[in-house]
Amino acid sequence: MAPVVDEGVLVGVIRRSATASATAGAMTVEDVMETAPIVTTTDARDALDEVAEFFEGAPVPIVDGSGRFVGSVDQPPRLHGEK
Repeated sequence: MAPVVDEGVLVGVIRRSATASATAGAMTVEDVMETAPIVTTTDARDALDEVAEFFEGAPVPIVDGSGRFVGSVDQPPRLHGEK
C-alpha cells in the first residue's frame, strides 16, 4: 500500500491489488486510489490497532493536525489468537 500525497497532504492510498489490475496507461492514480482512515501524530497508540485491518499489515500513514503526511508506522506482528 502506498500513500498518495498532494502538496504534502495525504489524499488517499493505493493498494498493490489496485495497481496489479490496472491497465498500463489506461488509468490514473486518482482512478485506483481510495480514501484511507486517518491517524494523527496526537492519536493514542490504540488508533493504529483500529485501522490495522484496513491497511492489511502495510505501514499506516501518519498525518499532523493539518493533514500533512509526516511518515508511516509499521504494524507489529499479531500473535495467534490476538485481535
